[in-house]
Amino acid sequence: MKFSAAMTVTLALTSSVHAEPFRDATTGFGIGPLPTGFEVRPYPQPDGAAFEISSPAGRTGHCMATFVTRPAVARPPSGDHAVRAALVAAARLSLRGDSFSKVRGIRQLGAPGITFTFDMGKHTLSHLRFLWAAFESAKGRTTVSCFTFVERFKQQRPDFETIVRAVMIPR
Repeated sequence: MKFSAAMTVTLALTSSVHAEPFRDATTGFGIGPLPTGFEVRPYPQPDGAAFEISSPAGRTGHCMATFVTRPAVARPPSGDHAVRAALVAAARLSLRGDSFSKVRGIRQLGAPGITFTFDMGKHTLSHLRFLWAAFESAKGRTTVSCFTFVERFKQQRPDFETIVRAVMIPR
């Protein structure tokens, strides 16, 4: 009796700790299980798939995870260094020259990538800080952009990093 009650409590706690994963059936892109409280919603993306992810209630933070398919004739750069250089160039173009922190090379599910932070609106009331990550695979490019107010970034960063780690990159 004690064993089954303990097992029931353990199963109940385990099932409430992680939300179900979300996956786009066409591309295979998805968001793996996240701790309870995160909200994940599909978002329209014409050449791939995207998800909006909000952090748990009571916190201010928001992320967008996007996968854009690679045209069949295009090939990704070969080698981690070349991939990361291409991702940095794309980030600089996308951010229109805004400066960002030291770029760190990362790897997830076998896909090379980069991560960095950058600030937007430094001299305005809505000074935001972003955590940005990008990965390149044979099937396409995956990006994750999370943001919050600068004064809340340190508190939110662990949530943002959890979201980045939960991204399921199509291979």
